[in-house]
Amino acid sequence: MLGPTRSTEMGYTFIEVTAVLLISSLIFLLVAPRFVHGLADYQLQKSAEALVWQLRHERQAAIAEGTAHQIEFFVFGNKYRLFQPTLRDVPLDAGIEYAYISLPKDQFGRLTLIFNPLGTPNVGGTIALKNKYNQYRYVVVAPVIGRVRLSDTPP
Repeated sequence: MLGPTRSTEMGYTFIEVTAVLLISSLIFLLVAPRFVHGLADYQLQKSAEALVWQLRHERQAAIAEGTAHQIEFFVFGNKYRLFQPTLRDVPLDAGIEYAYISLPKDQFGRLTLIFNPLGTPNVGGTIALKNKYNQYRYVVVAPVIGRVRLSDTPP
């Protein structure tokens, strides 16, 4: 018996492989920018939620310990400083920066937020974060009650 003929052999031709690669490349080129944009939005949301969590934690710690807790914001350093229990700087995630901070400056020109032992902040205001695609998240601190919330729209 003779072996299989050329027409019955299994495999793909060069044209078929090239067509599949071309279609796959086009799909990748269409999807990749949306993926990168979505990833940047996710990082912004994650950074904003982390800041909200930290502010809420500082407020609760001030109430629990009966001492004031202070947070200082550095607009040009893209970080904030916690003073209790030890001094430490917390940087914002890469690609995330402060758009603006509407907290009034203290007598030394610093942007500080202080929660007193009752959990009331010294001032209220908004901390706006943005990513490289100019998407924003707003961390809002209520002036009297100290409620900290996250918003997609400016207050």
